[in-house]
Amino acid sequence: MVNQKKLLDKLPSKAFCALLVILGLLCGLINVFPHLSIKKEVEQRGYVYMPVQTEGMLTDEALWYVPMSKKIYENHGANNDFFFKQYRNSSTPVPLLPNYIYAFFFLFFRDISHIFLAGIFLFSGVLFVLFYFLGKMFFLNRTKALFFASFVTIASVPIRNFLYVLTSMLNSGITLITSGSLASFKANISYFISTFSGFVLPVSRDLPVNLSLISLTDPLITYLIYIPAITGLLYFFNKLDKKSAVISGILIGLSFQTYLYYAVLLSVVASLYLVYAIFKLEKKDLYKILLLNGVIFLFFLFYAFSLYNFYSLPQAQDVARRIGAEHGFQFRWIVWKEYVVCAVFLFLNWLIFKNTHHKKYLFYLFVFLSMFICYNLQMIFGFMPHPDHWSRAFSPLLFIFFLDVVFSWRYLNKTPQMAFASDVLILVCTTLIFFTSVSNFIRFKDISGDKIAVDLNGFSFDGGIYQSYEWIDNHPGNYISPSFLTTYYLVLYTKASPYLASAANSLAGNYELEQRFLETFKVWNVPSSQLGEILSPKDKKVSLNKDISLNLYTNYYSDQSFNYSLVPGSGRDIPAEKVEELLKRYEDIEIDPDKYKGYYLYYGPFERDLIGDFLPGQMPLEKVYHNEKIYIYKII
Repeated sequence: MVNQKKLLDKLPSKAFCALLVILGLLCGLINVFPHLSIKKEVEQRGYVYMPVQTEGMLTDEALWYVPMSKKIYENHGANNDFFFKQYRNSSTPVPLLPNYIYAFFFLFFRDISHIFLAGIFLFSGVLFVLFYFLGKMFFLNRTKALFFASFVTIASVPIRNFLYVLTSMLNSGITLITSGSLASFKANISYFISTFSGFVLPVSRDLPVNLSLISLTDPLITYLIYIPAITGLLYFFNKLDKKSAVISGILIGLSFQTYLYYAVLLSVVASLYLVYAIFKLEKKDLYKILLLNGVIFLFFLFYAFSLYNFYSLPQAQDVARRIGAEHGFQFRWIVWKEYVVCAVFLFLNWLIFKNTHHKKYLFYLFVFLSMFICYNLQMIFGFMPHPDHWSRAFSPLLFIFFLDVVFSWRYLNKTPQMAFASDVLILVCTTLIFFTSVSNFIRFKDISGDKIAVDLNGFSFDGGIYQSYEWIDNHPGNYISPSFLTTYYLVLYTKASPYLASAANSLAGNYELEQRFLETFKVWNVPSSQLGEILSPKDKKVSLNKDISLNLYTNYYSDQSFNYSLVPGSGRDIPAEKVEELLKRYEDIEIDPDKYKGYYLYYGPFERDLIGDFLPGQMPLEKVYHNEKIYIYKII
């Protein structure tokens, strides 16, 4: 490497830190401003701005993550079951640290939409700074680190999907060679170019509303741990001291409570380094690597203890199968394209970094080797939950390596003058990213008419339905609705206790969930024949409101054979024999009105869509609320 002049190194540290903070705040504004404009437009059209909803861009947040954060705030601690009191304090295999982080916002905001906006602003700004330090650790250059941070936070670069981009390019190249058709190749080239332009060039009328880091939990919150963990691990590779070993071990250990795939990947990298150290390094360095792995192992034991407590539950197998995991001891050949990408990167790593940056070379080497290991951990354990999630863990590291290779191009660093000129060019590109992002920021001031093409359906909600939630929030109690959508929204936006229990937010066994489901429909006096049609819909493309299998069993009836999550199209229909069993149990249920005295019946558009007209049977009822969309009755 030449001794290049680094463009921003002469800037005093305090001044540069101030610049970093200002750019972080600007990054937060750039990410949140489109949603502020959408909020204004939605409210002007007479709807409620509600981005966290089951049919929008944040479905997972609406169903699981935000309700859990809300419960943590309301209960001053985790509530692991929203419906059955006996399981609220039971252990869960789901990491909860992101929910605790997000619950912090409930101290300052009551409205979830405001929490969503505040989260985007704060977390994207913080991530800009964290990405800068990550880039500085890898590229050893302020200018390149700033470009990297701006590129992945305010340009539409899906850093967590980078592996998918690469395999798509590989697949289209293979198609071009085998078929001679340019269509697929051109399509993927176009996608590749648009992926790396995104917000950088303001040439599209259809501006992307959601930038690459928009999802509230992963990556906006999980990256708060994952990015520092990657930074800390490379720092340890460089320093090999006790302090960095402990700090890096803690950050990787915390990943077990944020996102399991991130924690396992970095743990495998640390384990590979230990194997290398046993044969290659001196004892004093081996001790420090043992310390790193020891700290990680202590955090893993805490996670394993939680898993042990979970599997001690009698219904644990029901819950585990609902989460979903493939089974088998085979080698995973289906991801051979990922292996090809990895092999190419391994070769580039050897070619470029082995003799110039040996410690960085080792880091990348262990990362790429860990891809082969992580994709095939089922050969050790016999099962793997959702292996399609591994690409999210690998992608940021692959993207960093990709940029590192570009920045290390010999021509760019041939002379000090050439290196300085390349820094100037990169700084110009960084400025362009911010300039054009702010330009789009201004264009979003008015999204009415045809100026900006934005689908507002995923952000707006019916005012009449939302008004009923406000009434319910002031009248907490037990609410019975046959619609799982109502259950999700009552949990999310009110203090009510829905009687119908969703599998996604409960640690109860299948039988208990089924019983609540059947009793709910019995209270609503739904005929057995109609319930049979609801359980076995003829239209396979049902809405979430009518997808009973997903709401009642999640992945329980999904195909969980080897590679199932990597092959699209596996169904999860409720088996005919289970439907027959449920209908038989339904016929035998007798409802005692006294059991439900004081409960509320909720009837609105979701209920009408599911069961038709209001059929409460012989229940003594008092109408306590109604508007043009919603009726609420109290059982007296």
